[in-house]
Amino acid sequence: MEAESSVRVVEAEQKNEGDMSDDTLPQVEVKIFNKTLLIKVQCEKQRGILSQLFTEVETYDLTLLNSNVMAFGATAMDITIVGQMGEGCRGQVKSLVEAIYAVLRRI
Repeated sequence: MEAESSVRVVEAEQKNEGDMSDDTLPQVEVKIFNKTLLIKVQCEKQRGILSQLFTEVETYDLTLLNSNVMAFGATAMDITIVGQMGEGCRGQVKSLVEAIYAVLRRI
């Protein structure tokens, strides 16, 4: 008997007032499949951003399984993080997305 699985996507838009472009950075998207999260972040290249994102993600009871970082053009980064949700992460995905945006704004 196979367990039913579902994918849920959480996106939060943090755009500046008056900004109508869909290409505005940063962009954060989270997909959920069972207890696994796929976090995709597109942002401007910033020194130290990866370690700060990892630290923030781990505060949400999320065990990091894999990550990938690629340059996207001359000034942008594409970051993918795969994590396993612990019991403390359930119901906090939207606040995780907001916390990621907060990290991206701090740098």
